[in-house]
Amino acid sequence: IIEWAVKNGIYLSTSSNYYPQGNGQAESTNKNLLRIIRRTLDENQRTWHTKLKSALWANKITPKRST
Repeated sequence: IIEWAVKNGIYLSTSSNYYPQGNGQAESTNKNLLRIIRRTLDENQRTWHTKLKSALWANKITPKRST
């Protein structure tokens, strides 16, 4: 994986295991994605993966405000 990442210009970084506060931006994004997916699911929650692409798009185009 490291070789592939270097070849594709991707910087890999690690965060603390079992300490979500150590990676706040990723945790915030995951929370937003889950919120979007939950709002778009019907009674069959096994189809969450079909909503993921739309949730990623919606999260990407939503204006963010700094804190």
